[in-house]
Amino acid sequence: MQTSVFSALRRMTLCAGVVLTALALTLSSAPTHAQGAPQYQWLSVYILHVKSDRVGEFESLAKEMTAASKKAGEPPTQIWSVEAGRGGVYHVLQPMVTLGELDNAKPPMPPAEMALWIQRVNNTIDSSKHFFARVVTQIPVQNAPPATLTTLRTVTVAAGRQDDFVAWIKKDLTPAFNKANLGATVSQGALGDSLRNFYFASGVANWAQFDKPNQLDAALGPKATEALFDKIEGIVVDNEITVLRPRPDLVAQ
Repeated sequence: MQTSVFSALRRMTLCAGVVLTALALTLSSAPTHAQGAPQYQWLSVYILHVKSDRVGEFESLAKEMTAASKKAGEPPTQIWSVEAGRGGVYHVLQPMVTLGELDNAKPPMPPAEMALWIQRVNNTIDSSKHFFARVVTQIPVQNAPPATLTTLRTVTVAAGRQDDFVAWIKKDLTPAFNKANLGATVSQGALGDSLRNFYFASGVANWAQFDKPNQLDAALGPKATEALFDKIEGIVVDNEITVLRPRPDLVAQ
């Protein structure tokens, strides 16, 4: 019988497909790309814990910054708020092709305005974390319904077992997801985060998707699904699932 913490991830596998690229959380997700467009390999991720009485001010400041970033020609910033998990938390993500983009990065506002904006937004935040995650793989899904939610699964693996876990994702999990028409983008913590952390982001059509039967069980059969996750017994040591809501209302269009 499956007893690992990763069994929670198996039971929470959703019927909806992924329409977003992950963080990890994403953390989150990077946008899909047209054929021939550069593929994002890195995610710059901020996790912000906003003071309960300053949420409105924070969201107003987020709109200011995304508008300035768009005007400056920067790649679109993506913002999510936590729906199931710690309240008052926002995930802010920007996809990057290479970290070398940071060498030529310029503030989207004049120096004085930028300093004032930073001061104002710092006054709304209790705590924050910034890190870079490297995209491990993207598992596509066919004909996914529009997503109104995102599940972000933070998986921590045992020391020294990162390569084993990545091999399992590519060799075992990906074919199983393809057969079940499930998708995910997986990223691994890198700069500013533990290399033992992996992030699975999946788009979810709505809350009703959580009530539906396990789609992996339906596609593979319960015994095959159990065997799939038995392969990572002793590799995964912790697993946490957070539900996020994309916040396009905070991003300049």
